[in-house]
Amino acid sequence: MFLYIEDGISVLMRLP
Repeated sequence: MFLYIEDGISVLMRLP
């Protein structure tokens, strides 16, 4: 589950 959360954060940070 941690990996899933980490991926979500990575995507949010990617957003402009």
